[in-house]
Amino acid sequence: MKNQAIGFAVAVFAAAALAQEPARAVYGGAAPAASQTRSAATQITPRYKSSYRDYSNYDGYDFDNFKKEWIEGCLSIGLTLSTYSLDHGHRPANRDDDFLGNINELKEDGSTVVAPTLNYRLFDYFLFGLSYTKIEARTKNFNNHLSDGNAEMKGLVLTAEVAYPIFEDMVIPHVGVGFAPLSGDFSMDSWWHAGYASPEDYERLGRDNSRYGRHRYIDVDNESCIFLNVGVSCKPVDHLLLDISWRKLNLDPDCEFGYESGGHKTVESTGDFDLGCTMLLFSASYLF
Repeated sequence: MKNQAIGFAVAVFAAAALAQEPARAVYGGAAPAASQTRSAATQITPRYKSSYRDYSNYDGYDFDNFKKEWIEGCLSIGLTLSTYSLDHGHRPANRDDDFLGNINELKEDGSTVVAPTLNYRLFDYFLFGLSYTKIEARTKNFNNHLSDGNAEMKGLVLTAEVAYPIFEDMVIPHVGVGFAPLSGDFSMDSWWHAGYASPEDYERLGRDNSRYGRHRYIDVDNESCIFLNVGVSCKPVDHLLLDISWRKLNLDPDCEFGYESGGHKTVESTGDFDLGCTMLLFSASYLF
C-alpha cells in the first residue's frame, strides 16, 4: 500500500511537469504567472505617462530660459532712414575721361531711403545687423545737358561690430565693418531708350517706341564692397532703441552702352559709374 501511494505521487508530479512543457517551449523557460503578467502591464502605463509629463514641463521651462537669455535685451527690429552724398559725381567733359559715352555727371536722386532693419546684440559686446540700402544717381550728358536715366545699386547690407556699453547700458558706442552685395541696374528714360534726340521729339512724334527699329540701352554690373561702420545707440525708455551711424561705401561698377534689336545687343562703349558715397543713418527699433 505504501508503494502504491508513492507511485501515485510520482505520477501526479510527472503529469504536472508535462502540463508545464508547452509554456516552457513558448517562453523559453518557466511560464510567467498571471499575477506577474498583470503586474508588468500595470507598471508600463504609469511609467510612460510620468515620463511624458516631465518632458512637457521641461520643454516649457527651457523656452522661458531661452527667451530671457537670447532674445530679451538682445534682439531689435525697426526702421532706418538713410541719406547719402556721392563722393565723386563729376568728371571732365570729354569722351576719354567721363563715366560713359557723353555722361560726365552723376547727381543723387532719391537720396533718402527708409528701410527695415534687424539687429542682434551678443554677449553685450558684439552687434550684428541686417538692413537694406539703395543708391541712385541721375546721369547728365555734357553734349546736350540731358539725362539718359538713373544708375542704381541696391541690396542687403550685413554688419558686424564691437560695442561697449556705458552709463549702465543706456549708451552703446559701436564700430565695425559691413558687407554690401549689391545689384546694379539702369532705369532708362523712355525717350532715350527709344532712340530720340530729345524728350520734345519723343512727345511730338507720338511716343513711338519702334520708330527706329532699335533701342539704346545701358547695363550696370553688380558689385560688392566692404565698408567701415561707426555709430552710437541709446535706450531712452524701455524697449526703444535709437541709433545714429556713419558709413563709407566704395562702389565703382563697370557699365556699357549700346543698341539692342530683336534680342541682340551691340556694344558701343564701356565705362564705369563711380557710386562711392558717404552715408548717414538714423534708426528707431523695438528692443525685445
